[in-house]
Amino acid sequence: MMYVALRFFLDPNLCERTYWYGSEFPLEEGDEVFAPVGVHDKLQCGRVERTSKLPPMEISLMKRTVAKADGRVFLVDNVRVCEFGGIRYDGKHFTRFFRLLVTEEQEPPQGLKKLGVTEQIPADENALSRIATCRGFAVLYGERANGIARNLIEILRGGKSSENEREISLFHEKFD
Repeated sequence: MMYVALRFFLDPNLCERTYWYGSEFPLEEGDEVFAPVGVHDKLQCGRVERTSKLPPMEISLMKRTVAKADGRVFLVDNVRVCEFGGIRYDGKHFTRFFRLLVTEEQEPPQGLKKLGVTEQIPADENALSRIATCRGFAVLYGERANGIARNLIEILRGGKSSENEREISLFHEKFD
């Protein structure tokens, strides 16, 4: 575990000072990371300004960083997979990590179970409602997966209407 002082440069309410976070992955000064902010733990992007091997305050009072800002695409079993977390949906907030992976492969790679994926959702006409009601970490797969993910982003940003208001509120609960 290392400790980092983050400046949330996108948020005018927070950008004047730094905030200490624990990190379970190595970081350097200048790295940008996603971290939960405030009582609702909404993800925001922060820049590392200082690092420390020793905790600068009581560890139980510190939150933890979630992921590096550039870590959204990776390979699993030689299949390209995109993490749905870290996508900006308003001026300063980002979707949560460990909720949804997206791949255009016809079948999801087997190695996803090791990452904690609990549900596999085919990219069909029922995909959005299945994503909204999924209780765990899901993978959306199939040739229409990227298009469905783009629709979900539009819904989260408030730019696309949906007939089902309950689904929209579930998307926001799950991803922000």
